[in-house]
Amino acid sequence: MKNQYYKNTHDRNFENFKYVYPVISRRSGGLSLGINLNPDKICNFGCIYCQVNRNQMSKHIVNLEILEQELNIMLEMIQDNSLFLHERFQNTDESKLVFKDIAIAGDGEPSVSKYLLETLQILQKFNKLFHIPKIVIISNATGFQREKTKEAFKILALLNGEVWAKLDAGTQSYFETINQYSTSINKIIKNIQDLNPQVKLQIQTCFMKVNQVLPSTEEIHQYGLRLKEIIDVRKVDTVQIYTIARDPAEKYVDAIPLQKLKDICKPLHQIDIQIDYYSGSAN
Repeated sequence: MKNQYYKNTHDRNFENFKYVYPVISRRSGGLSLGINLNPDKICNFGCIYCQVNRNQMSKHIVNLEILEQELNIMLEMIQDNSLFLHERFQNTDESKLVFKDIAIAGDGEPSVSKYLLETLQILQKFNKLFHIPKIVIISNATGFQREKTKEAFKILALLNGEVWAKLDAGTQSYFETINQYSTSINKIIKNIQDLNPQVKLQIQTCFMKVNQVLPSTEEIHQYGLRLKEIIDVRKVDTVQIYTIARDPAEKYVDAIPLQKLKDICKPLHQIDIQIDYYSGSAN
């Protein structure tokens, strides 16, 4: 029941809003206000577990004025508690009706969005007007070396924000299988290592069954070595290990039951890092 609850409350469409949407997030542990900088659904990764339907992509120019208006309305609704009276949340456990963060994620990759810097500037202004618990950028790390992205991260650091950087594999072959991207995984690791040290970092990892096959022991081992490469260079607050919770892009992808997920990841506990686990649609 819990997994269905998350599935039903993670819709990125809300009323007539174009860019801002409220969701109950399993990893945030409550209400996360999402900002979608890619309503065109364009992403440089093609993750086999992604729930975004990329067969319906269309060109879209983000209107930052509308984004700012939507954000203002949503933050006011949170402030006066009227958002929690919306029918979307009528069956939500009261313990989850807590504003946890604003997450820049959506239907594409925010670190390569030309709107990221301006969006952080908007958030910087709103941070003075509203209580924003935390600002998070959920990213695959491909755009971390872009100058405008670095400028955005400077603002994120001033706001005591976080980056949740994706790392779903340890080997090049598995990286390409899962994320459907042909760049070197070494480049992804380097981008994460070089992230502004003033920005808090969490690593987010989605493991799944592919054609009913779990990640191999060797893959988990190599993944652990990749984690060590990052941790040896910069601080990582937490590693989030989870499995799919919504309908994936490919039908041959399935969730891993939570206990099995913990079992296959036991070797990772030799690393001096906090690991948090999140179940999906399999229990």
